Amino acid sequence: MNAPLSGEEQPVSAAVLERLNKEGAITIAELASLWSIAEHSVYPYFVDRVMSYDKLRQLFRHAKDPRVRDAVLTDLLPGTGYIAQHVEASLDVDGDGDVDTDDAVASAVDQIGVASESLKSVHQDEGLEESVRLLDQLIAAAVRTRRIQAWRIDQKQRRRKLRPAVLGMENR
Repeated sequence: MNAPLSGEEQPVSAAVLERLNKEGAITIAELASLWSIAEHSVYPYFVDRVMSYDKLRQLFRHAKDPRVRDAVLTDLLPGTGYIAQHVEASLDVDGDGDVDTDDAVASAVDQIGVASESLKSVHQDEGLEESVRLLDQLIAAAVRTRRIQAWRIDQKQRRRKLRPAVLGMENR
């Protein structure tokens, strides 16, 4: 094992793990369980050991606290040109119990409204914070609309796959 690094030279993943542990977002026991290692083997990751891709992937996919995923993305994306935004939104926009064309239309209309407000904010120079907030809302609305459409495509493909099996059974 390498000698411990100073605070500034510490691998970012170690600093992130340490912060998440202090905030209570992840525990030593949870990390040991996720990575299938003994608890005492987790501690080097808080000092000088950098996570492998597999450990990072397991942490991202299976950690219970959503702050873990946010921290991993925040750690990985700066300087890449990518941004990450978690969109927690129901696909049933109109609340009728079905995800359908009406939801896609309602979401797209919401998206246009937010886009209009965002454009006004930029044009009137109301402040950068407000502009960024509106742009974040626009991204969330666009992501929700896309998720609805992708869900509808998936449902159509599933129905197509099921039909031949059902028809084949009826013809026997």
